[in-house]
This record gives sequence, structure tokens and C-alpha cells, in this order.
Amino acid sequence: SARWPGRFERVQVNDQDMVLDGAHTPAAARALVETWRAEVGAHAKAAIVGMGGDKDVGAFLAELKPITPRLIATRASSPRAATPEAIADVAAALGFEVEVAPSVAAALRLARDESPLLVTGSLFIAGEAREAFGLAAPDLEWTAINAAHLVGKGAP
Repeated sequence: SARWPGRFERVQVNDQDMVLDGAHTPAAARALVETWRAEVGAHAKAAIVGMGGDKDVGAFLAELKPITPRLIATRASSPRAATPEAIADVAAALGFEVEVAPSVAAALRLARDESPLLVTGSLFIAGEAREAFGLAAPDLEWTAINAAHLVGKGAP
């Protein structure tokens, strides 16, 4: 009965069912898929995925493939995040229908009509989705630190 925000957190926003999950390893993705099948049943219409640059994107996405054909690649506001383009390239090679979004908020806008929706790949991604829906207050200090670091690396 324990609840941990961002760990198979089911939310409904404007009649859209979604699961926010911070899974970021192939083993965690496998457990996520197992729980998805038991709790949701239906295929996800789409998955929004953003991951750390040090993660095994291919192995992670291969685990998700059985529950969704569509992937929206994005990134968290973290200097450790993989680029959406890198995730999209791996996803396309695995046969996903792929779109790219520069931020979690932009990815959520692209998927606004997709239900059920899965948002996963890191706790940062799940957290930014929670913030976008008003389920959590933004950590303004963390945002400022990451924004300064990303701009220093040439990001917009």
C-alpha cells in the first residue's frame, strides 16, 4: 500500500489516463511492463521516454516494445540527459514510430490525445511530468542550476 510518486503512479488529466514511472534500467523496464500488463492491460497508445546519457537506451526500449508501438523521445532538464535525437535513433532502429520533443512539457503536448500514456525513462522525466500537471511544485533552484549548466554547454 506504499505510494511513491513517479513509481507506477497512475494519474488522470483531462480524461487522459497515464502512468508516470521512473524506470531507467532494462530490469526496471521489464518490471514496468509486467505491472502495466497486470494493472492497465491495454497497450499504451504512446510512451514518452527520456533517459540519462549513461543508460542502455537500446536494452531499455527493447523491454518497452511489447506494450507500445509509438515513442516520443524527450529529455529532462538535466545535463546528464541523453538527447532526444539519440533516443529517437535507437527507437527507430527497434521499429518504434518515433517523434522528438525538446522537453517533457512539449512531449506531453504532442501526446495530449493519447490514452493510456506511459511517461518513463528516469525519475527526472516523471518529476517534470508531475510538475507540468501541477502535481508537484517545480524545484526552482534545481531548474536554475541545470539551466545554467545546459546553456554553458551550448543548449538553448
